[in-house]
This record gives sequence, C-alpha cells and structure tokens, in this order.
Amino acid sequence: MPGRIKLTGAVRQVYKNLSPMMDPLNRRPTILIAEDYEDNRELLRLLLASANYCVHEATNGRDCLAMARENPPDLIMVDLSMPILDGWSLLEALKKDSKTACIPCVAVTAHGDTDRQRALEAGFNGYLSKPFRSFELFELVARLLPPAGVLGA
Repeated sequence: MPGRIKLTGAVRQVYKNLSPMMDPLNRRPTILIAEDYEDNRELLRLLLASANYCVHEATNGRDCLAMARENPPDLIMVDLSMPILDGWSLLEALKKDSKTACIPCVAVTAHGDTDRQRALEAGFNGYLSKPFRSFELFELVARLLPPAGVLGA
C-alpha cells in the first residue's frame, strides 16, 4: 500500500517503548493540560502546539487522572483550582500511581507566587503564575522536556 510504513525489528521496539500518548511518527512530546477555564486551556494549547508539542486537554482533575492513566503524557500542566478533583488532589493521585508517578507536573495558577513554595514541596516540578508570558512557559517546558521532535533520538 503506497505511503504506508512497515515497522520491523529494532524500529518496532523503539516505537513500542514510546509514550502511548506521543505522536509516534513525529515523536513529539505530549503535554496534557488540566484546566477548567476554556480560554486558559486554549491559550496553553495554542502556545504549546505552536512549539510543536502534541497537546491533549482535560477540563477537570478527574478526567486528567483518567487520561494520564490510560495514556501517560510526557508532561502535565495542572490548574490548582479545578472542580471535581483540584490540582493538589490530582498531584497526590498521580504520584501514588506507579504508571503516572514519574510524569513531571507543573502547577499553573492565578494565585501568584503565594502557593509556589507549597506546590514545589508537594511534588510539582514547576510553577507558572497566570497571567504568564510565553517565554516563561517555554523556558519551563524546555527545562522539563527535551525539545519537540527529538524524543527517542
């Protein structure tokens, strides 16, 4: 079949070992956004997609947890104040699950720097205050993930 790629041997094993949520053809890192406000989700999605990341979205902590367990992403951006399961409880559940415990998580909040120390002590790998500047987002993501397009290289 024209245009179809057949994977064999070592190549098949490399693709098998990739994060299930990752785009296997481009090997783009996947970022899962957990945010209840649509405008905030859209801003994060547009910025991250423009930097060639594969982005998935959840509107609450419970859905984020289910998505992360089903297809673990490479990074999770977590709003601290969400319905159903807030960011603090979501992080606790992610860290207790062996399938998601190693996924880096970034706290994203409009609370300014008031929760920064608490978030980092709780186990978040980074902290981003809303409103943020795009360079702050990109610096933080770059610190936690390899550049888009180089996973598995």
